[in-house]
Amino acid sequence: MTNKIKTLADLKEILATLTEDQLQQPGTILIEDSPHEFISGLEVINSPWLYNRSDSDDQGTFEDLKQLHGEEFIEEEYAIMFPEGMVVLYLTSEKPL
Repeated sequence: MTNKIKTLADLKEILATLTEDQLQQPGTILIEDSPHEFISGLEVINSPWLYNRSDSDDQGTFEDLKQLHGEEFIEEEYAIMFPEGMVVLYLTSEKPL
């Protein structure tokens, strides 16, 4: 049976039920129709992460974007991707050692 996780509190509750041996295993995320993904890191966002609505590759913190674009930076062209305090898991296809 798959446990449904909607919040980090849900994840914490499930992790609390695992044995110490289970907790020492690599974290794996299964994404339909793609190879296994392993958790490689976790970050708590310290400053909102923005993206350009017309160019999603143009992203970063407000300070980074303002420094990068200088006077050409137009805040209204950006939206918040990750708000401050959000927890982000990083994935890799390489199994940890």
